[in-house]
Amino acid sequence: MTTLRLWPQQVRRFVFIYTVIITAGFMTGLAFLNVETKLAPSGIRDHYKGTDPNQDLSSEIKFEKSAEDLLLTTHNHILGLSSVFFITGGLFWFTGWFSDRIRLVIMTEPLIALITTFGSVWLLRFIPGMDWIVWLTALSGMSMFLFFGLMAVVILVESIRSVDKK
Repeated sequence: MTTLRLWPQQVRRFVFIYTVIITAGFMTGLAFLNVETKLAPSGIRDHYKGTDPNQDLSSEIKFEKSAEDLLLTTHNHILGLSSVFFITGGLFWFTGWFSDRIRLVIMTEPLIALITTFGSVWLLRFIPGMDWIVWLTALSGMSMFLFFGLMAVVILVESIRSVDKK
């Protein structure tokens, strides 16, 4: 297997630029999530289920998400992020970091977390008494972010590493 660091310099530059841009996009999404939910389980719950209309009116009022809203959000995220994770995972494979088995786990985890995250959001929103599942939503989202971040950092390092001349 030819590792990323042995690819032509022009291709490695392209990979570097792609990885920087896709990471910036991912971070923008995380910033939006922070604004909407404060990255807290209660914020995630309120974002999808709405806030209690009897609560303190000095805080922001949020309305529950409709099935149509969740279908659109789920559709866009699963199609978009699965493509990002597939391309990033494929590039990560060619870094040669870690064993094949560990690389496969790292590549696959964001895809599994994507389904876990949005599946748990649907359960949270539409199944009464499932408020506890917000913790699964938060943990799988965090895991998705961390594994994507690990792949991105490794790809960036490998795309700028010079080839050892022996």
